[in-house]
Amino acid sequence: MRISYLFVIITITTPFLAIAISASMYPGFSPCKNALSDLGHATRSPSAPIFNLGLTITSFLLIIQAVAYLWEKDHALSGTLLSAAFFLQLVAVYDEVYGVRFDHLHFLVSALFFIAIITFLLLYAVKRKRVWAAIAVVTAIAVWALHFAARVPPGAAIPELLSVLLFLPAYVELMLSG
Repeated sequence: MRISYLFVIITITTPFLAIAISASMYPGFSPCKNALSDLGHATRSPSAPIFNLGLTITSFLLIIQAVAYLWEKDHALSGTLLSAAFFLQLVAVYDEVYGVRFDHLHFLVSALFFIAIITFLLLYAVKRKRVWAAIAVVTAIAVWALHFAARVPPGAAIPELLSVLLFLPAYVELMLSG
């Protein structure tokens, strides 16, 4: 079964469209100073429903692809994509309102999402023998290490966006390969 290009394009554009719309509605939001999840904070963000809906739709589309298309091709990559989609769903469900009161639940599910997409990239690099994907893994880890160790940049939005952008070529190549 060959997946439609349109399905992949919708899966990619949905979260970025939600981010762009949400950021434009959130006065003072800065990708250098904020985390993307600030856009989904239910009590502080005027655009939280848009941002969280974008994550939820994206998660749903990734789950469909992981189960209906990718499972037949590669169980390990399918399972890793499925776990990334599940954690993305939880990022929307447990927005930043679930902060300190619930032992940083939002941070935990966000971290698990980024670990899942980096794991997907690593697995992809090994299974498909893609050096560029291995370089993407090292780059993503370095960006996160720099953020956590030196607070560069001070907000998490840039490491978050870079991690997703590094993941996308592997996702697209895998979904559109015959």
